[in-house]
Amino acid sequence: MSEIVDISRDDYYKWLYQKPSTYKKEQTELLEAILKLGEKHRWTLGYLGMTK
Repeated sequence: MSEIVDISRDDYYKWLYQKPSTYKKEQTELLEAILKLGEKHRWTLGYLGMTK
């Protein structure tokens, strides 16, 4: 497979086992909070309600 996409095995495994970035973690936490809040209020909150 690495020959097809023209990358080395070493680079592939570095990519495969990399840790998620801080930004990615923050975005995941934010999405979870938004979904939880939306479900709690039955998706009736608008933009202003969600940002408060």
